[in-house]
Amino acid sequence: MKRNLFLVMLLIAVVFVAWTGGQKGPAAGKEMAVDFWHHESPTHRVDAFQKVIDDFQKSNPNVTVTQHVVPWGDSITKVMASLAANNPPDFIFSYPIHTITLYKTNSIIPLDELVKEIDQKHSYIPGQAELLRYKGNYWGAPVFTMMYALSYRPSFLEKYAAAKNPPKTWDEFLEIAKKCTVDTNGDGKTDLYGIALGAAKNLFTSQQIYTLMINARSFIYDKEGKVIFNSPETVRALTFYKQLSQYAPPGITAWAWGEQELSFASDQTAMMMGNGMPDARRFMEMKNYDIAATEQPYPPDGVRGGVSYVNNVCIFKKAQDRGSYETVRQFINFMMLPENNTPLANMEPFGFLPVTKTAMEYEGYWKDPMIAQLADSGRAVLNSIQYGQLMGLEHGGWVNLAIAEVDGSSILAEIAQKVYVNDLSPKEAAKWGHEQIQKITDAAK
Repeated sequence: MKRNLFLVMLLIAVVFVAWTGGQKGPAAGKEMAVDFWHHESPTHRVDAFQKVIDDFQKSNPNVTVTQHVVPWGDSITKVMASLAANNPPDFIFSYPIHTITLYKTNSIIPLDELVKEIDQKHSYIPGQAELLRYKGNYWGAPVFTMMYALSYRPSFLEKYAAAKNPPKTWDEFLEIAKKCTVDTNGDGKTDLYGIALGAAKNLFTSQQIYTLMINARSFIYDKEGKVIFNSPETVRALTFYKQLSQYAPPGITAWAWGEQELSFASDQTAMMMGNGMPDARRFMEMKNYDIAATEQPYPPDGVRGGVSYVNNVCIFKKAQDRGSYETVRQFINFMMLPENNTPLANMEPFGFLPVTKTAMEYEGYWKDPMIAQLADSGRAVLNSIQYGQLMGLEHGGWVNLAIAEVDGSSILAEIAQKVYVNDLSPKEAAKWGHEQIQKITDAAK
């Protein structure tokens, strides 16, 4: 009898250990609080995060997880203030270059074990985690991603360019942009432009310039971190930008993402380069299905791909001091489950994208009405993630930490202005840009 009772108690103990994972954390029953910052202020994005939080708390009633929205433009300032007050959040959403800035503060911890754990369970898309690698460590863990692609209006391409398919090469890109720059109503004025392009000194323009640099095999740094911007490849990218800008609407020196997306949705432009399909939600809500996307065109001797902005998490050392690290790790793992991760990736359909194979293949993702409607375009964008790169991080990790200052200076956008506004030749602009990047790099040492 006693032996049977012992076996029953032993079985209960084994089940309990299996249920808790044998680890300290939420299942241990201790009251825990986790605070994190992200930068997605639209209501539907906040709601998507809250849904994941609520589901996690149902399984872990002793844990309180609180999200805080901090606009991207205020993020670094507020992080610095929180560190000065010794009260940062437990973790923060970031992107690789932003993560370099956090790394420089010596306030975040390496996440090698977490990245390995997620990769083993869910299979990160090749190259995405490498954007967060420095000196053998991963300083962030990807949660979802963004990938530059070409959105287009199929009806405009067919009507004005006689093109049933989107451009695949730079030559086709230019030809279709030219043919779609037309007077559509016969009043003698151009009503439709071929491409929504940027020429303001901002990140929006820098992203577009860098995408063309990727396609032309142009780099800012070599593998040793030396500035190599002034090259024939960079001149080629800037030359193509100048050619393409002929078919952009007037006023693009004041454009950012919002102006580009509005131009595309209001029938002013036939194509736009951007993060996935940034206008998808707007079109679906208007029940306008004249939208599609494809991977970024590139020259035959160039490189596939475009800018890829991994949205990663960084964990502050303070989480270890508070004893909340294990709870944070479990919550991040919970976010990476396909049923939880795809709603986050779908905050903007094919604007944000899954960063793991399990999420990308998850049946529930493709059942979402907006995703299902745009499935063909979405698959093209998703397929291109493996070719994604980010400025200064093309060589399998961080090679020069000054890229954070280079990115923050919007120097690529300023170089574009030299070409578009000041009519500097691409060769002159590449030389001037190299000198400026070298100065920024030297000052950051």
